[in-house]
Amino acid sequence: MACLLKHANNHGMPCNYYYDLTVIIRMGEVQGNSETVRNSIGSSASKAEKYHRRVMNVSDDNIVDESGLGLTFGTYEEALTWIGRTTEANIGEVPVNGPMIKIYCSAVQDANQSYWDEAFAQQHWGGVVAPPGMLQTWTIPMQWRPEGRRTISVMAAKVPLPGDKPINVSTEFEFFEPVRAGMVLTMTDRLEAISPEKTTKVGTGHFITSVSEYRDQHNVLLARSTNVLYRYKAND
Repeated sequence: MACLLKHANNHGMPCNYYYDLTVIIRMGEVQGNSETVRNSIGSSASKAEKYHRRVMNVSDDNIVDESGLGLTFGTYEEALTWIGRTTEANIGEVPVNGPMIKIYCSAVQDANQSYWDEAFAQQHWGGVVAPPGMLQTWTIPMQWRPEGRRTISVMAAKVPLPGDKPINVSTEFEFFEPVRAGMVLTMTDRLEAISPEKTTKVGTGHFITSVSEYRDQHNVLLARSTNVLYRYKAND
């Protein structure tokens, strides 16, 4: 359970919204149970997929992984043997830093002094902290380097399954410590569960649940995220 950490808002008054609340990002309907959300991953996505396949001239016998995630293909039975496995540690290429934090806060117009005022942040947190929405920023690899393109090491991509199309269903973050400027984050992703085959409006596939842990350079657990991703084959 996330510990309760307090900070002050941009008026200097204490408030409890920075790390005490779980940050939840969901795709689908706001109301309804999880099954309703999963089954509402939309007719519009289905239409877009059909259009894309027609324009790109992609047939069912010649499926190409266009996700950029480096998908691994196999059977549901093979995938079940992967439950409990963890990816290699993904070490952030860029340390948490003030300039990127300010650019992000400028874009979303977040005036919290914990992100802008070094003296204030030092007094309350021991240094400038990063907004919760930037957590994944610090471990996602650069998509391109002079030596070539890189892929993101996530379990939902590595687990062997028939589905060639990924769509994110939900992501839930839980924070335990502030993410401070100067930290170098490491992320590992563990496979928790794979659903039996399910058919939705976009296609037929499996819901994959994985848990990622984010640690600093001293191996202190900073945050954890639980992610559900749907890997599927599109309907004809």
